[in-house]
Amino acid sequence: MKSTRLRSPLILSFLVFIIALVGTLLAVKNIAKSTHEIAESKFDTWTGEMTHNLATQMLRYINVLDGTQGLFAASKTVERNEWEAYITSLDIPHNYPGIEALNFAQHVPGDKKEEYVATVRADTSINGTGYPDFTISPGGVKDAYDVVTYIEPMAGNEKAFGFDMSSEAARTQALTRARDSAEAAATRKITLVTGEPGFLIVLPVYTNGLPVTTLSERRIALFGFVAASFHSDTLFKDLSETSVSDFTTHFEIFHGDTT
Repeated sequence: MKSTRLRSPLILSFLVFIIALVGTLLAVKNIAKSTHEIAESKFDTWTGEMTHNLATQMLRYINVLDGTQGLFAASKTVERNEWEAYITSLDIPHNYPGIEALNFAQHVPGDKKEEYVATVRADTSINGTGYPDFTISPGGVKDAYDVVTYIEPMAGNEKAFGFDMSSEAARTQALTRARDSAEAAATRKITLVTGEPGFLIVLPVYTNGLPVTTLSERRIALFGFVAASFHSDTLFKDLSETSVSDFTTHFEIFHGDTT
């Protein structure tokens, strides 16, 4: 498997967001020019700290996802209990609170669907009884599926287990960009399987030993995706309502269709 490192496109997209955010904040500041110099200085300090914190936060989260991709690159196979152990060692709730869940979605050709489902149902590496009720959702016949096979934490994210990520347009667009470019890709604002607003960042996982130099090779070698899901309210909690002395600001972030 190619060990894909994050390169410029996704980072640039976050930098563009940060620059746009700064521009908006400066526009607000211009409206308030009549305020005294102390207040203006506090506003400048708040703006700088917020943009710096956002950039640092997002880079940390993306690096976590990059590490999960590396787990597959370093192993012939990654079993469910190995995935659980690795994600548990990261202590996501404490160290990366903006991440709602980390998952691995396996790419399943349509003619391998029944074999794949049977394998997951028989997996007793964590649960001694396996997953006898496991199924791919939503149902239907397709040429291929991209199914959430591992997810941590499982508690609270049970609805995502077995979800076909390529069953919805916004997710499919991100998966396609990631697969074809060998880069990370983010969805626009979506409704997570848990019913909350958020977005995903995905990275492709290619089959070890297969070439991935060309577009056609990457499509053939695709094994699946690692993905991080982010709940908007949680991720931007420290930014949505921030107060520095006399300045109290509330803002909402939208991307794509907000209707």
